[in-house]
Amino acid sequence: MSDDQPTIALGVLDGQHVAFAMLDGEILFQCTGASEEAARAAVLARLHPAGVVDVHSESLAPATGASGAAADGADAPVFELRGGAAAARGRPDGDGFVVLAGSTARAYGTDVSRDRPLRDQLLARGVLRPAADPKLLVFSQAWRFSSASQAGGVVLDRNCSGPNAWRIPGTDQTLRDWQKTSPGAPPRHEEPR
Repeated sequence: MSDDQPTIALGVLDGQHVAFAMLDGEILFQCTGASEEAARAAVLARLHPAGVVDVHSESLAPATGASGAAADGADAPVFELRGGAAAARGRPDGDGFVVLAGSTARAYGTDVSRDRPLRDQLLARGVLRPAADPKLLVFSQAWRFSSASQAGGVVLDRNCSGPNAWRIPGTDQTLRDWQKTSPGAPPRHEEPR
């Protein structure tokens, strides 16, 4: 983590959701709100997109191997997921589903999202960054998720059935359909839901 990037923290204090940004141990500002979304939105509105941070988490891994090689599944077609103004592109691989850099995600979804903790980690790490459109976040790098459903949940900020939601652009063919009919498709993992 560079010294000139703030760390964002989210939490609950006395029943209020709190978000704050710190730089070199000094609190730059803090916001409280009735909801986690309100507090998070207030922090993101005050940060320049390049100011979203890198925090350490062993559970997060970019979509490249230790050697920096591209993710497996490069022969798989690119799938698309749209929701609101968000438009994400990705492809399955043997270890899950990779969302490509430059894809966009909804900045605000529903109050029910099993993938919200992971989404918040990706925001804090700078993998997801605020876009010019305040309704969107952008993937600053490709990212491998454990499943298409987890990828869709982060993109849409709500629960998602990935195999049915991701589609080949310009067709009605879903990821599920493609996996059933393509002999070279990466193995279909059971959705961990």
